[in-house]
Amino acid sequence: MHRIAALLLALTAPLVAGTLTLDRYLADVRAANPELRAATERTAAAEARIAQARAWADPVASLELMRKDTELFGYDEVQVGVTQILPLSRQRNARTATARAASDLAKAESRALASDLTIRASRAYFTLATARTELELTRSFRPILAHAADAARARLADGSGDVASVLLAETESAKLQQQEIENLRAIADAESAFNALRHQPPAAPVDALDENPPAATTIPASLEAALKQALAHRPELQAAEAQIALASRQAEQSRAWAPDPELMIKLRHMNGMNRAVTSFDTGIALPLPWANRGKYRAAEEVRMAWNRLEAARNLVVLHQGTLLPLAERAQAAALTGVADGRTGIVELLMAQKNLREAHTAATAARLDQIQALADLAALTGQNTF
Repeated sequence: MHRIAALLLALTAPLVAGTLTLDRYLADVRAANPELRAATERTAAAEARIAQARAWADPVASLELMRKDTELFGYDEVQVGVTQILPLSRQRNARTATARAASDLAKAESRALASDLTIRASRAYFTLATARTELELTRSFRPILAHAADAARARLADGSGDVASVLLAETESAKLQQQEIENLRAIADAESAFNALRHQPPAAPVDALDENPPAATTIPASLEAALKQALAHRPELQAAEAQIALASRQAEQSRAWAPDPELMIKLRHMNGMNRAVTSFDTGIALPLPWANRGKYRAAEEVRMAWNRLEAARNLVVLHQGTLLPLAERAQAAALTGVADGRTGIVELLMAQKNLREAHTAATAARLDQIQALADLAALTGQNTF
């Protein structure tokens, strides 16, 4: 009993030097985990692409030497030109909005990954701490059972005890040895998972852990408040909303197909003339998008996929928010009626049939939404899930 009390006192004592706290471990995981580092780099790259999408196209400079004969190093006329695409259509704004939505998606996915890593790391931390505590408790019981077994043998020797007491003490001692082996195996598995999250070898040493959980943040007052907060701030839901926003921006960009004009200025110098510029030309060029219908047919396919996704999403809301609850309430009413004798078993069977059909329709609508997301992902080259 004294050893158990000492162990419990040690667990509640202040931290000693070399103790690895949860905050420090989470910081190590965030700094060393390759998945989170890759997500951080993707976020930085997506942020940088916003400026690229917002920028004007680079001007193009040209130099032409015109000759009347085949002399290589001579020339009769020099022409210097500059062309610049003018972003007068909606393409530049659409590209910027799409790049900004892609950046928001990368940030949301990075936050979701960080949240998932925090949950997994916290679980691994306290799993290892608990396994170590159980091992210490198991080992603290062994001397007590050994002392009890010696006392039972002594009483058996002087005739005041029985064999059953000795066998019981030895059996419990053997069970403690088995429990200690299981504790050691659990510690090995927990240390392997613990080190994997911070990108360390499975057998890397782990310092003593602080079993006291950190101070809790503000807890919602009720389950409804917790659900509302989760819907507003859960990283996975924010990432899903960012994916939908990105798909919307991509659809808008596909519709902004009007071409941007290209302005041209050319200066000409005739060899042998005293003036630096003997003449100049100006002009404007306009791409002909109707000459490349295959390119813009893809935009129409994206638009159709987006419309299918919108229709599927509306069906999911209708089934899950209206039809399915109505069928559930109808079954509950039929069941109550059967219990009260107001309705028969036929009405209950019909209500159950309607409920099954409502579930089937809701599942089909959900599958249609998933398929529409998959189609949109294939058309836009994005992972929509």
